[in-house]
Amino acid sequence: MSLGELRQALLAVYLGNPRFTPEEQLQANHQAHEYESVPELSRWLQAARLLDAQRGHAARQHAADTLPQPGVCLDEARQRAELLRLLACPALGEGSRRAYARVFFVLSPGHPRSRLALLGDGYLEALENLGRLGRPVRFKALYDN
Repeated sequence: MSLGELRQALLAVYLGNPRFTPEEQLQANHQAHEYESVPELSRWLQAARLLDAQRGHAARQHAADTLPQPGVCLDEARQRAELLRLLACPALGEGSRRAYARVFFVLSPGHPRSRLALLGDGYLEALENLGRLGRPVRFKALYDN
């Protein structure tokens, strides 16, 4: 790439990108016109693209972690109601029902995702007992333990 193309590519990463602060954008605009070395600008362009990708990944991860998803019962009342529905499922044996109820109440209400995972495991067991879901061969070692 020529010096002009490198500057243009570098500024395309920074300018107008919400992942970079206005100060970072202004500084990048100034410095891009100051540098006269093609290898130096090439390294900076690679670093800028990597930083942009990392910030984008962090922003997506933060959004996924903080955004409540519709249909996912994370509050305690909805999880208790879902537990009662699971315990009423005829595909579960009595021992499984008691085990799911005990483990559910042992798990901390402050960590709703672990309770949600337990409910998912219960429904998975019920589907397996009904014969609607086979055990995947690749997870055979997990079921044997």
